[in-house]
Amino acid sequence: MLRATVTRRIQTAYGGLHLKPHDTPHGGGHHPPTPQGSFFTNYFGQGTLRSFKNTYFPDVGTADMSAQGSYLLSGIQYDLQKLSEVDWTAEFDSFWADQVKGHEKMYDILYTDQGGRLYKFLVGDRRGAQFEAERKTILRDLNILRATLKWAQRTERCFTAIAQTRFTMQREVWCPIERERLLLGCAEAYVAFTQEVPAQFEKKATKELQWHLTTMRHWVWDCPNAKRVYSRLLA
Repeated sequence: MLRATVTRRIQTAYGGLHLKPHDTPHGGGHHPPTPQGSFFTNYFGQGTLRSFKNTYFPDVGTADMSAQGSYLLSGIQYDLQKLSEVDWTAEFDSFWADQVKGHEKMYDILYTDQGGRLYKFLVGDRRGAQFEAERKTILRDLNILRATLKWAQRTERCFTAIAQTRFTMQREVWCPIERERLLLGCAEAYVAFTQEVPAQFEKKATKELQWHLTTMRHWVWDCPNAKRVYSRLLA
């Protein structure tokens, strides 16, 4: 006899969790016991907690890199992976610009003449021929992160233009001729963006924009020119 297991998903400060029936207040049974051990044992043994994965990132530095360089490279690669996975349209967060700017600031402090003496005293000074290979490795990944942020922002701006046009058209425009002009304007913005985006970002950026463009397709029913254009773009 098969028995279905009912679970409930909740959102916490550390992300979503799936709760089993005995974990919920009304699911019956008892709550799982609290972690055993002293306060310091539980506090310093957080590697098994979900919050540990969201707060820390894995070290990808090599043995010949300095501690500061290994930390910076690890942070850049971790943010690059996260930025490549998040949505670049409706859910794109503006904090990514500050995140990249923080990496740029730390790079300037460690490897250039900028940043000031106080910051170099606190963080470290890694100028010199012995750190040149390390600097080039970090700069390469930092430039990739900059380019990814640039086209994520460009994708978000194109989406914003489409979303604002869709909002206005659905609530204020009732003339088919005027609606067709707005629909073709969104299609033109999409085509212009696809002609500019580099090949390494084309698949992700155009796929997400195309999905939002599809949400406007049902408004072309009395716009023959827009109907023809959207059928070709979204085929």
